[in-house]
Amino acid sequence: MKDNVVIVGEKDKRLIEIASHKVGIPHSFVISEDHRGSDHPSGPLSRRPIPTNKTQARFLDLCPQASIWLQKACSAGVSNIEESISLLVYELDAPVGISVIAKSLERNSFTRSAISAFAKSITAELALGDRERELVSSFGANTEQWSKLKAVS
Repeated sequence: MKDNVVIVGEKDKRLIEIASHKVGIPHSFVISEDHRGSDHPSGPLSRRPIPTNKTQARFLDLCPQASIWLQKACSAGVSNIEESISLLVYELDAPVGISVIAKSLERNSFTRSAISAFAKSITAELALGDRERELVSSFGANTEQWSKLKAVS
């Protein structure tokens, strides 16, 4: 009976089976469909981390993706997450911090060095004027714009 977990209780000085279910994966839940009420949500629940200090609270309030970022960073085993969160909250403007979170999620990279690099890149891009930003993006995409340049001697 290795494949089942049996919960027992005492009734009339005898042990009786209260419940049994298959053994689950460590650190997961095993819930029988018979135990779910009609109002029970199906599928994984969307949970928001609970902040334990003001910095975490400010971070999670930046944008909806912040909680996703935190969950993924923790799942990836990233160390010194508090330092990255502090950088995003206190050292960057909110729009830059939000863009860094989005880029970090897009690249699946959550280390302090990655966060710093993304912040530097996004800050530099925002410092460019509209025309410069257009040139950078058009030259980076293909060589058509380069071919239109006239040679200077």
